[in-house]
Amino acid sequence: MKRTILPLVLIVFCLSIYSQSRCIPYLLTNEDKDKKIYICDPCVDDTIKIQFKVSIIFDDTVRYAVKSVILQSMRIDTNRTFLSRLDESRTTFNQYLWDICNAKVTYWYKNQPYKQFYSKIPFVADNRVFGAMYYLVPNGK
Repeated sequence: MKRTILPLVLIVFCLSIYSQSRCIPYLLTNEDKDKKIYICDPCVDDTIKIQFKVSIIFDDTVRYAVKSVILQSMRIDTNRTFLSRLDESRTTFNQYLWDICNAKVTYWYKNQPYKQFYSKIPFVADNRVFGAMYYLVPNGK
């Protein structure tokens, strides 16, 4: 019994590690700049191109560890809207887009393989600004 359970546990563990890493796009280099990031959302009717900038504060006690990710700004290309973290009044839909973007980029940037890309990124300060782009698409497309 133990001989059959151990391989099954190993297979499930390996599959979970593989599937988790595929959910996080690499945003630190331009090697995959032709790959587009798509996020399905039931509240959008058409494809929305969103560009964003984040500030990443690294933990100064642990190398390559992210202390916090702060979404600084978003540019929504469908209606040429620029949103900043300092904006206090947003429409309901723009706030919805901000919340989605904030959740996604926080998760993505906290889980980037910084150690792997260390030689390609100048870590000269504990606060860095990164930017990227993704597409919000309706479900079923």
